Amino acid sequence: APYLIDEIDFCRRRFAFIVGNDSYANVGTLSNCISGARAIAIAVKALGFLVHKNAPLENQKSEELKVEFIAWTKTLPENAVALIYAAGHGMELRDRYLLPIDFEFEE
Repeated sequence: APYLIDEIDFCRRRFAFIVGNDSYANVGTLSNCISGARAIAIAVKALGFLVHKNAPLENQKSEELKVEFIAWTKTLPENAVALIYAAGHGMELRDRYLLPIDFEFEE
C-alpha cells in the first residue's frame, strides 16, 4: 500500500551512539553503567539501529569521547533517526553533561 513506510529505508536511517562509563579516576566508581549500555545496544540493534562501532563505547576519556562523537555525527545521513544513550556520572549546569572518566573538578 502506498501509505506504508518503506521499512528497509527507515532501518537504514536508524543510528545509535551508546556510552557506558564506570571507571572514574577522580569521582566515585560506578558498577552498572557498562552492563546497562551493553543491554541497551542489544535492544536497539533488535529495533534496527546501527550502533556506532557495533558496541557501546566504554570508559571514555574526554578527548576520546569528543573524537568518537564527532566521527559518529559525520556518518549520519540526511533525515537520520539518531539515538544517544549515555550511562555514567553526569552534571547539570544549565544543560546536562555526561562526565568522561578523566573528569576533574577545577576550583
